Amino acid sequence: MNTEPQNYPMLDPMKAMPKSFPHLLVLGVVLSLIPLSAGEEKPAVIRLKIFHDAQERSAPDLITLKFDKQTLNIPVKNGTFDVPAQVLTASDIGISADIDQSHITTVIPQQSFVGIFSWEISIADKRYGKDVDYAVPKGANIPESCIIVFIPLNSDGWWMFDPHCRSKRK
Repeated sequence: MNTEPQNYPMLDPMKAMPKSFPHLLVLGVVLSLIPLSAGEEKPAVIRLKIFHDAQERSAPDLITLKFDKQTLNIPVKNGTFDVPAQVLTASDIGISADIDQSHITTVIPQQSFVGIFSWEISIADKRYGKDVDYAVPKGANIPESCIIVFIPLNSDGWWMFDPHCRSKRK
């Protein structure tokens, strides 16, 4: 029995990988997006982060979704909420929530739910903070407005500025 160490040639991982690997990777991603059965749709799960004057706050306990003449009060647990499948087919969805001493109400497009991992809702009394100041139009009434940043899993996010989404909580 030979007990001397053997020298094996180092493999270049890019040369050892089959040429079809990128195609298989794309196919795997596409297949993972297809529901397991035709009638089964899982709800989307959105992580909700709240900022007031650039300081992170606790997420609300409840978020209200209005669409197609329906109103759903969705509990927020551990900073996340489930979006029922029927919401994913609506065109525009009204959302509302109580944040600190403010009531937030706005309408967002349906694509704000599809493939989105996280929403970051920012409100401010004077200034939002450097992370989202770029989204504020010059001359905006800051105390009445909000910014929502939509963050998808695998691409760049997008944001929405609503100049009239915030009112005093009743």
